[in-house]
Amino acid sequence: MEPNVQEKLDRYLRFLAEETQASQRTSAKLMESGHTDDANLEKVRGNIPGIWQALVQAAARGAQNPEELRERFAKKTEQIMTTWRLHSSIARRNGDTKACVVEEIKLQKAEELLAAFDREMEA
Repeated sequence: MEPNVQEKLDRYLRFLAEETQASQRTSAKLMESGHTDDANLEKVRGNIPGIWQALVQAAARGAQNPEELRERFAKKTEQIMTTWRLHSSIARRNGDTKACVVEEIKLQKAEELLAAFDREMEA
């Protein structure tokens, strides 16, 4: 992989680690203040950066340039997000508000992390 791309990838991985840590801190604070439901939703949100970390590292293996990395990462993330969209749709159809909220939180965080990835690759 090109050195410049590796630097960008390393910055993105640090960003993901920071996102995970921030979410853990927020969840702990919410739990301490008795907001268990909110703390649990924050834990869900905080799991997504770890998933993205594994996906971007897998996508980076063998990627020769930024375009290839973007394409491979997009495929991997889209597979997971498609599943989450399906789960959200099923939950909505079944009137399962809790599951619907969880899936929507995962999708929202995923979109935020994808936007951050695109910004990093363009920088």
